[in-house]
Amino acid sequence: MNRRHYFALAMCAWAPSWGTTAGQAPDPVDINPMQLQADHVTASVADLDKEEAWYERVFGFREIVRHKRGPDFEVRHLSLGVYHIDLAWQKGSVRQKETQYFRQGWEHVVFTTPALESAYERLVKMGTDARADRNGKGLIWRVFLHDPEGNELEIVASDGETRAASAQIPTVVPETVLPAGENRELVVRTCTVCHPAELAVAKRHTKEEWSNTMERMIVRGAVADPEEQMRILDYLNKNFGL
Repeated sequence: MNRRHYFALAMCAWAPSWGTTAGQAPDPVDINPMQLQADHVTASVADLDKEEAWYERVFGFREIVRHKRGPDFEVRHLSLGVYHIDLAWQKGSVRQKETQYFRQGWEHVVFTTPALESAYERLVKMGTDARADRNGKGLIWRVFLHDPEGNELEIVASDGETRAASAQIPTVVPETVLPAGENRELVVRTCTVCHPAELAVAKRHTKEEWSNTMERMIVRGAVADPEEQMRILDYLNKNFGL
């Protein structure tokens, strides 16, 4: 059993018409030559009972079978019928200290739903740490949350149009929100893709806190090379630092 603590695979069901000419469906053999279908993902966990109870309460997973290989290993297979998660416990396993993309391996598991707004409301009512990203039309196009051990999950809208509109957020930001200065336009272009600028700078932070925030945003999909990240941090520290 791999001792690295990871949480598996993003299998997003993007609209099948994306990348094809209108009215011309791609040949199934060309787009999926091995006829693959989503089956399951696996998480190595520290507390099987706590993790299983959370997935059952929040998502409705049900245990279908469990296996023990001696006293030092157990795996429980959970199912929604169309999607499965295996929770594995290995004696002596530890969670990696590195976070986000500094830890190589699968980053998070992704679900899709046609009812993302109501799903988000339900997650909030259940007390999860769910965070919603809205597109340029104000609609939720993805939600992030974490299970009790910090494994990240993402839920995305199954509507391709809703997801495509996530790249259409207006970038006109008043200087009362983001002051004029060097690197301002880079900040606008990079930091307002998933949320309003007002939200991004609602609170002041230390240099370390801004650096951690930048790391999380890059993981969430913000596009900036290392040099641009430093420029963004310079602007944020200068204008919104502690």
